[in-house]
Amino acid sequence: QAHCLSLKCGLDTELHTGSSLIDMYSKCGVIEDSRKVFSSMPEWSVVSMNALIAGYSQNNLEEAVVLFQEMVARGVNPSEITF
Repeated sequence: QAHCLSLKCGLDTELHTGSSLIDMYSKCGVIEDSRKVFSSMPEWSVVSMNALIAGYSQNNLEEAVVLFQEMVARGVNPSEITF
């Protein structure tokens, strides 16, 4: 319902809302939806990338390492949370 409401309000691609949705889906184990939200965002932040990396890590996916490498390659500085 939270995602539907953000879509109706046009907030789904807003950085803070997108990061929260990524975190929500990751914590629920719905990593595919988490990645869809992440991919639809016009810009990424350390918060959105950390949320997706955490989701991948919790679901035992090697994609967490790939996303970390992409994070560094894009010039997004990892934070203490990333590790």
